[in-house]
Amino acid sequence: MHVVVLAALFIFLGAFWGVHSSLITYAGNIAVAVPPIPAIAMLALLLVANPVLRRVAPAIVPSRSEMLLLYAMACVGVQMCSVGVIRHLMPALTVAGYFAEPGNGLAELRSHVPAWAMPQGTETIRGMYEGIEGASVPWSDWAGPLTFWSLFMLVIFLTTLCAAWAMRPQWTHREKLTYPLVDVVLRVTSSASGAGRPTLLRDPVMWIGFGVAALHNVLNILHAFNPQTPCLGSVLELGALFTERPMSGLAPLIFYHRPELIGLGYLVPVDVGLTVWVSHLLLRLTRVAALMGGNDNPALPYPDEQSVGAYVALAAILVFMARGHLRRLFRSAICGGWGAHRISVLGVIGGFAGTVAMAMALGMKLGWALLFVSMVYAIAFVHARIRAETGTPVMSVFPWKRHDVFVASLGGRLLGRRAPANLAALSMLGWLGRGHFPELMSFQLEDLEMAERAGIRLRRMASGLLVALLFGMIAAYWWHLKAYYGYGANVLEGGTTEGGYRVHVQHEIFLGAARQLLSPTAPDPARCTAIGVGGVIVTVMHALRVWLVRFPLSPLGYAMTAAYGYLLWGPFLVASVAKITTLKLGGARLYQRVEPAFLGLALGQFMTAGVLWGLLATIGPDMWQYYHVTFD
Repeated sequence: MHVVVLAALFIFLGAFWGVHSSLITYAGNIAVAVPPIPAIAMLALLLVANPVLRRVAPAIVPSRSEMLLLYAMACVGVQMCSVGVIRHLMPALTVAGYFAEPGNGLAELRSHVPAWAMPQGTETIRGMYEGIEGASVPWSDWAGPLTFWSLFMLVIFLTTLCAAWAMRPQWTHREKLTYPLVDVVLRVTSSASGAGRPTLLRDPVMWIGFGVAALHNVLNILHAFNPQTPCLGSVLELGALFTERPMSGLAPLIFYHRPELIGLGYLVPVDVGLTVWVSHLLLRLTRVAALMGGNDNPALPYPDEQSVGAYVALAAILVFMARGHLRRLFRSAICGGWGAHRISVLGVIGGFAGTVAMAMALGMKLGWALLFVSMVYAIAFVHARIRAETGTPVMSVFPWKRHDVFVASLGGRLLGRRAPANLAALSMLGWLGRGHFPELMSFQLEDLEMAERAGIRLRRMASGLLVALLFGMIAAYWWHLKAYYGYGANVLEGGTTEGGYRVHVQHEIFLGAARQLLSPTAPDPARCTAIGVGGVIVTVMHALRVWLVRFPLSPLGYAMTAAYGYLLWGPFLVASVAKITTLKLGGARLYQRVEPAFLGLALGQFMTAGVLWGLLATIGPDMWQYYHVTFD
């Protein structure tokens, strides 16, 4: 019970910290980091407090397994308060009511949404965007919609948890995936002597990397206050070097030198890192080739569409690779008793059906609901595989424009000509695409693996994650609505008069659907072709890896590049070169000796840019304008 109480406390405080620093002061999106900064701060606090408690009050010292369980619960609970879950859901329920104007179609679109799915009161919606000084949150108007969406999220969470439980034996024991981020957490909490500081934290090589990251952030902070202070900043725009056609097609070519991506990128397999930066440069060169041919279409080569096709094809490939395991799993579920196998299989089937049913309750037709929900779960499935195999520390490494791709590729004539409620329901579900709630499956899979390695009962871990989800939803609702009605969503998260980034995103989703409702378009052949091209590329890559053992490119790496390559290519280039160099010069021994320095880079970034600056920016509400740190 004391673990549940501590978890509730940490999640509630972490939610306040995450919402305050990213929504109100706009200092940085610390809750969306992988791992979330509040969870890292909690773990650091426990590690520091343990030696003291062991001397003064040994009876209340949390064991290592309890610390890891608390950490896992914090990761899930705090993510609910991040920019990728409730921050997208709240505007999705209200933008159509607040921004409706004659001629923009939002009022008509909203009329096709069931009344119970969104708050209805005019003053309730206006108060969220403009604030109500001295007034309390109108919880009665929000109770119905939040109940439905909480159940909706619970169904998705249970479905992905069952899928993670079902796939873990195949991915862990048969395919021997390494779970790099799990390994880092276990190393940070381990100790060679059983007490005192973990071995990793006593390694001077680690502190060298930690110091480099700390210096990098301190100089950036000092530069923000005094521009005369030299610093590296956060990005380097290489595309500015190419101003003449056709080489201008390389722009934007931004090099993000983020220490945590370089540090944890060192753990990413060489073939994946190589594929990421090579694929990104090839995609940019495709744009150059298009300009040389006289094609000025700025959307080419449609990377968002390619990423959707790549992820869906990879999901099919992963299922095919695990067909033997799945066959045994289904046989055990049918013939066995009510054990974990039967529950996981029935959970996936029932959860998928439940998600489809709830999408249909919003107004979506059966066929479109099956297609859309299948895409959502396929992408979450591949995202979990990427984290387990590569440890890429970015939550948004998935096709985060999948909703836009779905609507723009198929067009209003297919989606809404005879059933306008389809478009309305798709708009209401747009937060699933631009946010990352289904991708919490990555944390579920990692936490189950961490439980097995640390000797925690798997069922205890699964139960803890469910409790964390409920605590996280309550905390997220509470702090977000308190902020919205206290300040007004129009001026939060960097907004001025019409909302910050997430309000803008959801507004554009609804406007796009309204345009399709008023002036429906036919399916877009170019976009549909790009989706197919993405699927073909990863299929061919996978076939080549089966036929040619030494084929150097990874289909996972290509899928990541099409989705989020502009952020990953630079750090992974540096990490790949460093990894290859150490292996060539000193083999596995030198690689292992250098590895703590790269882990120190990541830990230094998390502690200085995340914990330290995040706390300072929370205390000082105007500090956000000096140095905005992102982790997505």
